[in-house]
Amino acid sequence: MKPVDLTEWTAESYDIAQIDALKYKAKEAQWVVFDGGKMVSQQTDCQPTLFYSDFNIVNNTISVKLKVDSNFDDDHIGFALNFKPGDTNNANADFLVLHWSKNQSRMALCSVKGIPDFINFIQLPVVATAKTLGTTGWKSYQTYEFKFTVTPNKIQIWVDGSLEFDVAVSFTDGRFACYSCSQGGVVFSDVEAEILGGTLEPKQSGPVELTKWAAESYDREQIGAQSQDEAKWVIAATQMRNGQPTFFYSDFNIFGHTISAKLDVETATDDDFVGFALNFQPGDTRNQSAEFLLLTWNAEPKRAGLQLCRINGIPHFMDFLHLPEVARAKNLGSTPWKPRQPYQFKFKCNPNKIQIWVDGSLEFDVDGQFEDGRFACFDCSQAAVIFSEIEAES
Repeated sequence: MKPVDLTEWTAESYDIAQIDALKYKAKEAQWVVFDGGKMVSQQTDCQPTLFYSDFNIVNNTISVKLKVDSNFDDDHIGFALNFKPGDTNNANADFLVLHWSKNQSRMALCSVKGIPDFINFIQLPVVATAKTLGTTGWKSYQTYEFKFTVTPNKIQIWVDGSLEFDVAVSFTDGRFACYSCSQGGVVFSDVEAEILGGTLEPKQSGPVELTKWAAESYDREQIGAQSQDEAKWVIAATQMRNGQPTFFYSDFNIFGHTISAKLDVETATDDDFVGFALNFQPGDTRNQSAEFLLLTWNAEPKRAGLQLCRINGIPHFMDFLHLPEVARAKNLGSTPWKPRQPYQFKFKCNPNKIQIWVDGSLEFDVDGQFEDGRFACFDCSQAAVIFSEIEAES
């Protein structure tokens, strides 16, 4: 297991007014990292608040110590297991919280959907109850050691060596987070993480190794694209065929990186879609709840132009002709791409802003609430598209 640097993590809290927490006199959360990034404390009697990791939880083993270093109050602490940046303001949020309450004498794995009111965090829907601590509250000044092992189909949680949860469940990947609700003086320390079968990878910096990326395509029959060839990606990185919508996605997330890439279509025999996905999650081509952003560039005269669009669920093949538009490029919004002309793209994304440059021109500067995810090269029904010189700087 590798020690985690908590200075790389991020605090995010629910809006006190939005969740009706003012009448309960909730204070603004205050997360403080200390001891060289080895410990973090949430110090106030606060609204629901999270301090989330810079890595995802699926296929990680994570250990952490928890202690309430105060005799004041008896409320709620724990962890979130698949939190996504921006979920505190996301009406479609769906993540799990290990919720441990002293005054309720309860430890349970609970579901958070949408944006619950403050009082609803006391009665979240229970997914599973702890085996031996299900009716036990936490004790002040006592240190508890947690270990989490998470795969796409199973969650296992140990407390002080006792397997408290062994739950078969299917859910999307997300961040690991320390959690506090109306409880001050809670300290999380000695956080370690290990990818199963390997070690925790550092942030990507410099030229990208495309052999670590993965290809994923929509099922042709499922989306009504039987007339298309099966997509074929060739390192590095060319999609060779007139195929179904297909992605070649990174081994790192987009937040925290500045990403550059060249795009070039090496044929004049077609005029379809090319582009990039900005917060793709592995498995989204078969995920009815998928939601990610797609930068799509069309060369067909009637639909020419560069647009930032939204994917929801699993669109039909023909739906890619009229995806919901988030924004249109400032200068290239009605301009087709040209064959055998390389275009230089640059991307900077965070939870509140997306900026995209093409050949040095800022084409998109979009404010909003955005989720993290993988960066992906995208192609739909266009052969001989080449993505090259991909770099990511943290």
